Amino acid sequence: VEPVLSVHLQQMQLSGGSLRVCSLPEFNDPLADKWNVTNLAMCVDSVIYTSPSDSAQLCFKAVLSTLSFNESYGFGLRDGTLSCLCEDGEIQLFNMKFVTDASTITGSMQVGDYGNDIYSMPLTADLNIEIGRSDAFRALSLTKNLPGSFFQFYPDKPLMLSLDLEGNIGDLQLCDGRVSLDSAFDFAFSGEAKNITDPLSSRAVLRLTGLMDNTDFIKMSMDSVGQQ
Repeated sequence: VEPVLSVHLQQMQLSGGSLRVCSLPEFNDPLADKWNVTNLAMCVDSVIYTSPSDSAQLCFKAVLSTLSFNESYGFGLRDGTLSCLCEDGEIQLFNMKFVTDASTITGSMQVGDYGNDIYSMPLTADLNIEIGRSDAFRALSLTKNLPGSFFQFYPDKPLMLSLDLEGNIGDLQLCDGRVSLDSAFDFAFSGEAKNITDPLSSRAVLRLTGLMDNTDFIKMSMDSVGQQ
């Protein structure tokens, strides 16, 4: 089948961009109303788009070589890279890396063809996340309910999280997960979530093994959760 539309772009660049998000009145979310992005810059290389008469054979390829921005709550993405391939009804995201001044996210994701049922969409993901202390504090401070002593006992180390997901939108398996915070805890975990889209029959199971070192921090964490 000959393509109906074929587009090839060597490079696309954006600099000095901004973005503002406003919540809908019925949601009345004050945090969303204050959120905005500034100094948005990105560069996309090697864009290929072909659209044949049979839409199921659509093909899209692109490489995000640069992405950076600042946002209103103090987070700043310093660099972002990502390769994208959409072909034969499948979407692959690989060579993913997003970096702030304190944190790093790397990994890959693949979404399969779901036919006529989006909830049966096959999904696999492999993520490795390192959250620096300053980024963790910035995110946790948005809750407004954590006492100052929580931050006092928080270790001066990054939070490490790795996990593998597989299954589909309705039923997910969590494999080989691990979360650790040096001098505080180190846990391995796995589990599954079944019938996610059905509130009457949905269920989730989480298996957790590991150890805790900093009992003051753990106790403070539990007390903070109980106060919310």
